[in-house]
Amino acid sequence: DAFNLSDLLKQDDSVSGNGGVTTDEMEKAYEMFLGQLVFSTNDPRIDIMENYDLVVDPQWLSWLDRKISSCTDVEEKMALR
Repeated sequence: DAFNLSDLLKQDDSVSGNGGVTTDEMEKAYEMFLGQLVFSTNDPRIDIMENYDLVVDPQWLSWLDRKISSCTDVEEKMALR
């Protein structure tokens, strides 16, 4: 992988709630992780199970809920759900 979201999530949470990781960095990381899930050639269930610790992370789920809520494209919103 060119990008590993788990590295950001594993960092010490003692600084600013994200281990010193900026909101912009987390936003980019989440977008890339979502892209990996959406555009993977694997069965999505396999990708989800291989990244289970990430897909059940409360910060990720909160970000995804906000993304779905703010999405204006009906087809994209349905796909994200």
